[in-house]
Amino acid sequence: MSIDVNISYNVSITNRHFSFYIDYYQYVDQLNKDNLTEDLEDYSTEKLYLGLCEEFPEEKEELKEIRDDRDALIYFIMNKIDAEISDI
Repeated sequence: MSIDVNISYNVSITNRHFSFYIDYYQYVDQLNKDNLTEDLEDYSTEKLYLGLCEEFPEEKEELKEIRDDRDALIYFIMNKIDAEISDI
């Protein structure tokens, strides 16, 4: 007998620039990135940048370096989620 257990978390960020809500699965990185990318597709890269600066003001310098790179901004979000989940 084989039993697979997938633990998921509801993750969201909502601010005046963008909003997302995804089911985040531990150890399923590509699915999480795909879900996040799809959920954010209606927001411009600039909106993502501004929203992340609002959510993480202490990271503004790092965010300035990647402000025009949509994939890097999504990767930044994924890293933040991973860090939060690892503390649970």
